[in-house]
Amino acid sequence: MKKLRDIWRSMIQFWIPNKGRLTEEQLMRESAYPNGALSLLVLMFVTSLLIGVFYEYSEKGLTIVYIFNVSLYAGILLSLLVWRITGIKWLSINVMLLSFVSLSFGVSFLIGGSGAPSAIFYVIVPVAGIIIGGAKFGVIWAAISIACLFITAYLGMTSDSVSQVIAPDRYGLAMASAFSALIFFVTAIVSVYHSKMIQTQKLLKDKNDQLTHIAAHDPLTQLPNRRYLKERLELLLNNRASEKHRFALLLLDLNGFKPINDNFGHGVGDIILKHVANILTSSLREVDFVCRFGGDEFVIIVQNVKSSTELYFIARKLGDGVKTPVEIRERKHSVTTSIGMAFYPNDGVTYDSLIEVADCAMYRAKQQGKLFEMAS
Repeated sequence: MKKLRDIWRSMIQFWIPNKGRLTEEQLMRESAYPNGALSLLVLMFVTSLLIGVFYEYSEKGLTIVYIFNVSLYAGILLSLLVWRITGIKWLSINVMLLSFVSLSFGVSFLIGGSGAPSAIFYVIVPVAGIIIGGAKFGVIWAAISIACLFITAYLGMTSDSVSQVIAPDRYGLAMASAFSALIFFVTAIVSVYHSKMIQTQKLLKDKNDQLTHIAAHDPLTQLPNRRYLKERLELLLNNRASEKHRFALLLLDLNGFKPINDNFGHGVGDIILKHVANILTSSLREVDFVCRFGGDEFVIIVQNVKSSTELYFIARKLGDGVKTPVEIRERKHSVTTSIGMAFYPNDGVTYDSLIEVADCAMYRAKQQGKLFEMAS
């Protein structure tokens, strides 16, 4: 099965007009038309086989069917060639639909006018136009198909050149086969493009999720950023259930980071920041929240804090983890941290007030050379 998928993917990529390096989104867009056109070709081939199994053609009828099928395949391949050369979707679609209409018109005229089974396939043209090109294509080609059908009917009544190659006793079976093929064909077209639509929607959703993640996370540490912190904290504050459970906000500032950054470069500084981010994340529970507040500052929300003693234990654990040396380019570097702590609702009930009092407590801890300091 995987081998068949690889072969199909290779066939699609052969018809892609842009052979340069493509992103996943560009590849999806460029391969949509060849994927749909090749699917139509395969469906037509399967349809003709199914009709051949249930219906026995006359010698003349068999010849016409061969010419009809081969011409349809040629029309699809011609549209793919136009797509590969020009990359113009509307031109390629029009080439394909023009071949459908021309063949339906020609074969219907030859084998029975508007009453020929092949006239049913005029319906395929506007349906394919809507699915492949949109409503505008569908309306235009529906008008063209109706005009061709009326012309076929008129010529069938006024011209002696229309020949009925289907025997009267086989006409009902031929019409039933044509209707069955039409239903199968239209259903298959809808299924193929529904599948492509789902893939496109998934791609757009993944892209949107990616953009949302980028907007809410720090690109270096992949931690939530200040914007995400504000949204998370305000949501927590607006939740009345939070009044029953105290939570604490911890603001951490790294000591000794600036000299390392200045003396050894931003590359070393970035490694230390990522190391600290990993330490903080691994030291906390899943219900807690850690973000990079900016520069060498981090903010942590510790939920369901039962006592100050519990918070002291968490602060010491964080401090011990942060000061763990990290070896970079055969040299060990280490930093320490100062932590300011604020409790909700004792020290503040808004985002700004909690950040402010935690920041003041952190600077007091830094000035006094302490690991942490409470806001009150």
